[in-house]
Amino acid sequence: LLDGVEITKSERIVALQNLERIRPVIEEKQREHGLKRNSEKVEAVRRKERFAKANTDSSYTTMGLEEYWSEKVPYTPESRIETHEYMQQKEKSRQETKNSRIEPRVITKYFAEDGRPYNINTAKIEFNLKEDILDDHDVYILDVAVYKHMDTALIKCDIQVNYVRVTLKRKVFQLALPDEVRADASHVKRSLTTGHLLITMPKASREIRISANNEHKSSHEKTNKTNHIFVQDFNKPNATFSELSGNNSSKCKKSLLHIKKQSTTPRMYNEYIEDCSDVPPLI
Repeated sequence: LLDGVEITKSERIVALQNLERIRPVIEEKQREHGLKRNSEKVEAVRRKERFAKANTDSSYTTMGLEEYWSEKVPYTPESRIETHEYMQQKEKSRQETKNSRIEPRVITKYFAEDGRPYNINTAKIEFNLKEDILDDHDVYILDVAVYKHMDTALIKCDIQVNYVRVTLKRKVFQLALPDEVRADASHVKRSLTTGHLLITMPKASREIRISANNEHKSSHEKTNKTNHIFVQDFNKPNATFSELSGNNSSKCKKSLLHIKKQSTTPRMYNEYIEDCSDVPPLI
């Protein structure tokens, strides 16, 4: 094939017949090309030295460098390599300038030295915190205006006893709570229509107060039941267990008074017992 075209057998025969006639011309062209390439290499070395001097010499200005690169040069392998190296150098200098302009990353502090959480809103989002009563318990309801089309996988929520933190694609929203909450009983929901994040956090103080009251009340009732179960109504010798363990305190008091009265009343003599005169009276 020659330039994508198949060479026929007849064309091969014609080329062999003309080879001896054009051989001297081919050799002459090869010598001329060799001389031309040598001169191009010498010019490339001279131009490279000039470029190195322009980079090191302070007398060369930016305008001089622009004129240097605006010169027309032959399209040779050396010129193509030089242009590629120049583009690499320009890209390297641009990256160095860009990196020098980048400000150092600021480390976000979430807590004060005494452990108090800060209020942070680097995400610049709106929120609403309100108090409400849910299932007879005081709760905090936090509505965070998360972007509607943000993927839920990019949202992280961390609820602690005295603060709540929401991370939106490495942007932090942290809010310190006025009262302590129960992190284990809190739950988070996201609206399918607006995309907002709804965080419900029950208060811990009211839960502890109710549980303490219930514990005191249950222990008091248990003591009363224990005391009442041993009070027996002696007027009813065949009383059932439920009657003996009744919670009516007035009835129990009456039974106790009746028992005391019976024990203090003097025993009366039977009417058919006769006195004997032989027995001396007791002194």
